[in-house]
Amino acid sequence: MDYGVMEAYGTPEDDYDPGGMELLDKAQKNGLVAARPGHLLVLTHSDFGVCVTMETCTRRPPVETKGWDHVVEVGYRDTGASIVLQDQMGGQELPDLALDGYRGPYRIRVHHAWFPWKGERQRGQRLLITAFPGKSDRTVTYRRTPRW
Repeated sequence: MDYGVMEAYGTPEDDYDPGGMELLDKAQKNGLVAARPGHLLVLTHSDFGVCVTMETCTRRPPVETKGWDHVVEVGYRDTGASIVLQDQMGGQELPDLALDGYRGPYRIRVHHAWFPWKGERQRGQRLLITAFPGKSDRTVTYRRTPRW
């Protein structure tokens, strides 16, 4: 993923997003993720590579903070039948996070950590993005350390 922003839209109508800057501001406040109905936004550092792991759970998984620099969870109401993140420039799509046949609401938990590239001084990023059924719209920061 490039450009530092990954987004998912619930339906094609959500592609035009007049509230996108407001959502970006929310993500920048917690430094990682924000959501509103039909729009999910995840931030990364645009100058470093990103390794993304995704998981969808049928129920709330335990919160894991060990080994992660930053962990934030948000509520997301899906307006379509899928949650497909892609970089902001319309590039590579990640696998669908939605449970088969479940239209939401969801909780989206994003874990971020830095790691060194093999044999190099440059750092990379890793993300774990987890989706599971949940009704709360509340944003919860479980761990936050300076990122960049």
